[in-house]
Amino acid sequence: MKLTNGDVFLCKEALQHLTDRDDIPIKYSMPIVRMAKKLNEEHVLIDQKRNRLIQKYGETKEGQVSIKPDNPNWDKFVQEFTELMNLETEVNITPAKIPETIIIPNKDLMFLEPFLEVVE
Repeated sequence: MKLTNGDVFLCKEALQHLTDRDDIPIKYSMPIVRMAKKLNEEHVLIDQKRNRLIQKYGETKEGQVSIKPDNPNWDKFVQEFTELMNLETEVNITPAKIPETIIIPNKDLMFLEPFLEVVE
């Protein structure tokens, strides 16, 4: 499946919520867990690159490096971070099937939509 790094990066928390649920039948939950494992591997790579950008453009305060909008390098960081999020990647997954009876909060569903197929 072709995805942007942004799709992968933004789905992590919503996917974790889905894999933590106990109300999804095993025949649906196992493919979701397998998909989450592959997406988490991609997420680690993207997060490493994001952290490098923070190190490159951020400021150190109290031993922590961070970047905020008032930083003079903020625009450069945002430009490179946006490029990173817009890059396409091929991930060897297919959308996981999930029963229509499972209620997923909208705040999660908006990030999970590319990864799920609702079935009757």
